[in-house]
Amino acid sequence: FMLYDFLTIPFYFCWGIQPSSTATVMVVLTAIFWTCDIIMNFNTGFFSGGILQMSRRAVVLHYLRTWFALDICVVLLDVLILADSTSALRSARAIRVLRLLRVAKISKLNQAIEDVCASFGI
Repeated sequence: FMLYDFLTIPFYFCWGIQPSSTATVMVVLTAIFWTCDIIMNFNTGFFSGGILQMSRRAVVLHYLRTWFALDICVVLLDVLILADSTSALRSARAIRVLRLLRVAKISKLNQAIEDVCASFGI
């Protein structure tokens, strides 16, 4: 879904093309995916200093301090776009670019890989 957003959002933004019904279905699917991602992140441990943290409290606080604000903003944006497809919000192309912030989550994956390598002394 990240790749889909990464490829389509600039396309719609640059040329002002309105999404087709198929693209609207993809927006719904990506909103569902990212909503599930939020739920999963509340239940996913993280590495801190090479040590896996699995405490529910530590996991929740870590997610709230790191990616939660970005994730919730992006999902709410998708929901608003879907809820009011004829309004000015739908045509506010600049707002859609905020969805590209999801790509920033790739750095999260990179950090997780580095933490795992550090925990094994690699």
